[in-house]
Amino acid sequence: MGGVTPCYAYYVRGYVNYWESRSETVPYAGEEDGAHFTYWDGLINRPAEGAQIHVYAKRGTCRDKDVLCTETDDVLLGAPYADSSGHYQVSGAQTGDSVYIYSIYCNTIGCVRNQYGYYLKVLSISEQVGSTHLDKNFNITCTDDGRNIVKGLCDGSSDVSNYFQTQEKYADLLMSMNDVRKYVGSYDVNGHTSKISLYYPYKNGDDHCNTISGHGFMFNRNEFCIRSTSYDKNMVVAHEMGHILMSRLLFPPEDGACSLSDCEFGHDWTLNVDEKCAVSEGWADFVSAVTYFDDDAVYPFYRYTDDNLEGDTEAGNSSALACANNSSSPHKCEGNAARYFWDLYDSTTEGDDSNDVLDLALFQIKNIWHIFNDGTNDLQDCESDDDGRNAWDYYAYGMYYSIDSEDVLRQNCLEDQDTN
Repeated sequence: MGGVTPCYAYYVRGYVNYWESRSETVPYAGEEDGAHFTYWDGLINRPAEGAQIHVYAKRGTCRDKDVLCTETDDVLLGAPYADSSGHYQVSGAQTGDSVYIYSIYCNTIGCVRNQYGYYLKVLSISEQVGSTHLDKNFNITCTDDGRNIVKGLCDGSSDVSNYFQTQEKYADLLMSMNDVRKYVGSYDVNGHTSKISLYYPYKNGDDHCNTISGHGFMFNRNEFCIRSTSYDKNMVVAHEMGHILMSRLLFPPEDGACSLSDCEFGHDWTLNVDEKCAVSEGWADFVSAVTYFDDDAVYPFYRYTDDNLEGDTEAGNSSALACANNSSSPHKCEGNAARYFWDLYDSTTEGDDSNDVLDLALFQIKNIWHIFNDGTNDLQDCESDDDGRNAWDYYAYGMYYSIDSEDVLRQNCLEDQDTN
């Protein structure tokens, strides 16, 4: 009959956090009512909610994940995602196991990569499991306990401090992705289940986030990049993920022919493709605002503090209506579209002409994209029917969804600008 395999279930329990490093982002503390987070003041340790931690038991002479180790015999005990308190737990360790933790800057929604497509990884020191559970604290970005108000979280500078500055930025971007998931919702929609890759500071072989002007760029429904010089990285992450969400809501993953066009140039109402780009950019701006502002915020913005969605969409515009003139300036035209989406969503009537009476849940606004018909050419740019390229098309489908937003269109000047 053979021997009986002994049962064991020693737990490895721990707490993971990252050093709060949002000094290069917006909103700023004290300026914007209703913001979900505030400017870093150096006194915050924020749990790495949603960060994935791989827990291994070492079986050979070296840890498989070490750079110089060529073994592949370590046992993966589990790869849990840290909860909102930063805690994780796996079972299956044995007494005497040397256990270490390996993180590749991934969470439930995606991963952060460098320009070569590699995941920046962090490896903790090993600790031995005794006759009871092992409790282990781990910080994916710290170099020493002097950087933390909670002592004892660091594994040791020799193991964790390599490329510290880069790690700090990657952790911040990873948590920015988690912000979007937390406030905007799941990206596993319309058949899409692939994780999203964020390249920083650019994607090798592509200049969109390297030399070409701009903050970020969406390559497809699974990949985007963030430029290293973007001071407002968190909102740029949310903006680009807004593009990915819209594309996933409109197109199933097997539809490789459909796109939202390469919106590098025209964001206005001159050509069909430019209209689609203006509304696409406005939607992404709206998502960036939703991620970091409550629906009753007095001063919500989508990029800079002057881009106030409850006031003037054109910086310096002092007119009664928050409308920008039809021009080739992408920021102005997309601002009108962003304001339209925000007025569907918000629960206030700040800065409007009394037509902002809607208070829609975000899932209702997202569902309108989801019910668009295929049209004659599967939502391609050459279509002349209701293909989702402009706000009027969105309004038409909103009416189909029993949402009357005609007054909001007029309030944001889209009726006058978009005549198609």
